[in-house]
Amino acid sequence: MQRCESVVCTTDSDRVDVQSFFMETPISDPESDRKSDLECLRLASELIELATRTLNPGLKAHCLRMAAAWTDKANQGSGR
Repeated sequence: MQRCESVVCTTDSDRVDVQSFFMETPISDPESDRKSDLECLRLASELIELATRTLNPGLKAHCLRMAAAWTDKANQGSGR
């Protein structure tokens, strides 16, 4: 069975894309889904922390956009 995983890719300071790819894992594995959602939220949290510590406005905005993308990904997964 295949499961779709996603990666957040940044191509410039104004754009964040979530790209999907397929991995060989069970489709209906609630424990794996929960871990994936938690990992997305962990990444979002780290990016928010980085945004609060940087003095660079461009980097701050970029980190917050990426954090929002990871949070959205986790929220989409919660509806499985």
